[in-house]
Amino acid sequence: MASLYVDPTALTMTRQSDERLREQWLWVLVRKAILENLSFEEVAIAVYKSVVAAMAAGNIRKKKAAYELSREGRLAAHPDVRDHFERLVALRDQLWASHASELKPRLHGPSQVLVDLMMCQRNPQERHHAASVSSYLLFRRNLPPNARRPHFK
Repeated sequence: MASLYVDPTALTMTRQSDERLREQWLWVLVRKAILENLSFEEVAIAVYKSVVAAMAAGNIRKKKAAYELSREGRLAAHPDVRDHFERLVALRDQLWASHASELKPRLHGPSQVLVDLMMCQRNPQERHHAASVSSYLLFRRNLPPNARRPHFK
C-alpha cells in the first residue's frame, strides 16, 4: 500500500489559520494521491492516520474537528475530485470574491464553498454544477431554503 503521510504539525486548528492550513493539507493530500495513484480506500486509511497523528500531537483537540478534517481529506483526494481540485479552488475563489454575500447565509466561509463544490464534483448527477460560477449559483439558488446537503462518508 502506498504511504500518504502528512506532517501533523500542519494540522494545527485555530480559528484564524484554520482555512489556510486545511487547504495546504488538502493540497498535499491531492498531490500525493495523484502521484501515487491511490485508491479511495488507500486515501481513507492515509487520511485517518494523518488525523490521528495530529490529534496525538495535540494539534487537533476536538473530535468534531477531526471528523470534518477526515471528511474533507477523503473528499479532496477522491479519484473523481482530485484531478479537478485546482480548478475547484479557483472556482471557489471566484465565487467568494464576487458572491460572498449571497453564499454566506448557507455556506459560512470559503472552505464550506470548496467542500460543497467537491461534493458536486464527486456526484455524477451534480458534477455539471461545479463547471462554472453561473452553474453553481443557479444550483445553490434552486435548493430549498432549509435544504441540507448529504454528508460525504
